[in-house]
Amino acid sequence: MAYSNLDVNCQHLAKNGVEITPSAAQLNLAASFLVQVPVEDLNAGASIADRVVFIAPHNLTIDSIKLIPQGDSSGIDEDDTCVVTIKYGNTKVAESTFDDTTFPVDGGVATMAVLSGAIASGGMLKLSVTNDTAANPPAFLIQISGTFTS
Repeated sequence: MAYSNLDVNCQHLAKNGVEITPSAAQLNLAASFLVQVPVEDLNAGASIADRVVFIAPHNLTIDSIKLIPQGDSSGIDEDDTCVVTIKYGNTKVAESTFDDTTFPVDGGVATMAVLSGAIASGGMLKLSVTNDTAANPPAFLIQISGTFTS
């Protein structure tokens, strides 16, 4: 018979009668995470280069990255784009080029395609925002979610 138990002093955990250490893999649990990165309201043409926004406490896989504006943009069009990039080392985790048809309105959400989601423990995620001369995005949140793999 399968059983799990924890002793009264919370010092020993057993699964199927075998003492184990309480890791997510052994307990068949997936620990998920959610990180929200606030990005300030940049002036037209202003950019951010390789800002560290997250350091992975464990190995993890990124499942989703969303951009959530905190207002309306101005000046973003086919000629003046806003490019948002998340990198791990030299690897692009996600990158989206926004023009007037793709930058979400206030209250909207843009899902950025995850290109490479595996991040090692201690790995740094860096944010870059590149605005052309007239591109003026509002303040926004970058929401990163995923699963710890160890």
